[in-house]
Amino acid sequence: MKCKKSLEQLTTYEQKSYPRFVNLNVPKFKCETLTTPISNYQSMGINKAFNTSADFDDMFDDKGITYIKGIYHKALIEVDEKGTVAAAVTAIVTKSGCCMGTETELQPLEIIFDSPFDFYIYDSESHIILFSGYFC
Repeated sequence: MKCKKSLEQLTTYEQKSYPRFVNLNVPKFKCETLTTPISNYQSMGINKAFNTSADFDDMFDDKGITYIKGIYHKALIEVDEKGTVAAAVTAIVTKSGCCMGTETELQPLEIIFDSPFDFYIYDSESHIILFSGYFC
């Protein structure tokens, strides 16, 4: 994904914002991604969790989980004339099974744009970008 704004920039925009009625035009679009982010964790130095030297005994009731074999993250955002739907799910596959994350569905919001744009669903309380992408 090609997201041009940083979290810091979005936070600055939010702090300077104020309520105002607007008319927006956005084309219908749907973006769906599937990632396997193990290499991201490994590049941050998290390596032990992905080999047989991992120890998850204090985290799971199932003492048979010895290491993480895979992580899969799928995200979807769809905007149409009815509103916006966004969802995400993460699955962690271990040697002995799978630990599923939860799916989140956000309330519809009608918007319309007519040129390439970045899009974000941002939690203003936690200052976390929940979904981001680039549509052209």
